[in-house]
Amino acid sequence: MITILALVVRIVANPLANVFQKKAVADGLCAARVNCASYVLLAIITLPLFVSFEYINLKFLLLCAVSGLMGALSNYFLIRALELADLSVLGPINSYKAIIGIVFAIVLLGEYPDVYGLIGVLFIVCGSYFIVDSGGRFCFSMFKNKGIRYRFYALFLAGIEAVLLKKIILCSSVEVGFSAWALGGALFSLPLAIISKNKSSVSVVYAGCRIFLIALLFGAMQLSTNYVFEYVKVGYALALFQLSGVLSVVFGWLFFGEKNIVKKLIGAVMMSIGAGAIVL
Repeated sequence: MITILALVVRIVANPLANVFQKKAVADGLCAARVNCASYVLLAIITLPLFVSFEYINLKFLLLCAVSGLMGALSNYFLIRALELADLSVLGPINSYKAIIGIVFAIVLLGEYPDVYGLIGVLFIVCGSYFIVDSGGRFCFSMFKNKGIRYRFYALFLAGIEAVLLKKIILCSSVEVGFSAWALGGALFSLPLAIISKNKSSVSVVYAGCRIFLIALLFGAMQLSTNYVFEYVKVGYALALFQLSGVLSVVFGWLFFGEKNIVKKLIGAVMMSIGAGAIVL
């Protein structure tokens, strides 16, 4: 039951966090600072969880560090992508993370997909073609869009992070893994945040409220992700998360007036069917 609840929270919290991240950078807040502030706030709250873990050693710390670096870079590229491209495109593109996650899960965790898993991933990719090109076919010219390139950088790094994070959870617990994720993200996002500047002047109160809301949704997304990772194979979990692509399309239309929604919804629904096939 807790896995299903965590999955629902993850599916809803992720696109909502993206909405407010996109709004924040549109209002002039720096992507690097939005990224860092979210991690720092969550790191402060969860620090006691990490400190209380009794089996911290050099190998565990190294694993946390590499995972934190991947996460910090991934979220930074995601926010930059949201700054440059439509949410209704970037959300569903996340489907490719399932493939990356499955590949790294095979190499690092020995988790292999079955036939239904492979068919499901194929369905997700085919559905994403409608969204990326909005014309029913895939073309490499889409990579000329810097926002889409940033989204692919983000999902590649996030795919690696997901596998490392599951290893951390297996070595400790969901809660310690969440704290390690926040601390690692805060540590590695800080240098870029220090040298970056906001593009416009916004009030401290406004920025603080926006960051708090993003951190709340961001934290809910990651904590629910950890609970799903505890019970579901990484590749399959990443595929199930693509159900949030439908909400990304809807939110893109509701909050930002984005276009070609019908075609994008067709693609997002195809990806949802693919996600269903993966867990058969």
